[in-house]
Amino acid sequence: KAFLSRHGDPYARIGNDYDRIVQIGIGSSGVPETFVIDSQGKIAAQHIGDIREDDVPKLLKALEEAK
Repeated sequence: KAFLSRHGDPYARIGNDYDRIVQIGIGSSGVPETFVIDSQGKIAAQHIGDIREDDVPKLLKALEEAK
């Protein structure tokens, strides 16, 4: 409690999506899931599932293209 009082609570600004309106709107399937967001704030790529070694090149390419 003292730490949060000194440094602030980062979770205080997190919104709740109890009705899953945002989740459905962005096409999210649940966790684990990774999104690559471009410089305009749009979803450039979505990876569903855990990230495995063979996924890394695809995600790095998506990050590069999203600049």
